[in-house]
Amino acid sequence: MTQCNEVSDPITGSKSGAWSCDDNSIFCGAIGDIPEFDSKKTTWTCDHNVHPYGDATKKIFQDTTCRTTCPSFEPSTDGRLQRADIVVSSTCVADGDLSVWSSAFPEGIQDTTGTVIESASTNPTPGCGCKDLVLTGTVQEENGKVFQCETTPEVNAEGNTVIKDDNTCFLTCDSVQVWDLYCSMGQWSEAFL
Repeated sequence: MTQCNEVSDPITGSKSGAWSCDDNSIFCGAIGDIPEFDSKKTTWTCDHNVHPYGDATKKIFQDTTCRTTCPSFEPSTDGRLQRADIVVSSTCVADGDLSVWSSAFPEGIQDTTGTVIESASTNPTPGCGCKDLVLTGTVQEENGKVFQCETTPEVNAEGNTVIKDDNTCFLTCDSVQVWDLYCSMGQWSEAFL
């Protein structure tokens, strides 16, 4: 057997034999080790509740498609309209005598570190941070207001305040906390800024 194909409506009682198959060429391996949680990275999820992470003993059937997404993924637009809801997929496919993870579709999608997502196995945990948050002008001191960040935000050449995704800030007014500002999974905690 060199390839497994899922049958959408199999004949009652039929079996493919793949569950007891020792032919490693029909399986893809894990896309990477089980990742630790990182609010600036995203993971892949797959059809049929297949978990694609693990060690060398992990076997994933052909035709299993895995997908990843992040609000901050950037397409290579080349004159096309830019979408904000990009979902990248990669499928376990037969490639001669072995199975491999296919090239990512759509192609040319960059994670937030600027790395192009090539396949599930090449990019097991794509970057999913936030674009710099640019606030018009500088944060002015006011009586009763406290705006504080872990690291002092930069002020760019235009005189605007720039907050990077690895910084967290908070705002209090008259000792009442108004909000916390942080980046998690490609989105800023306060979308109205």
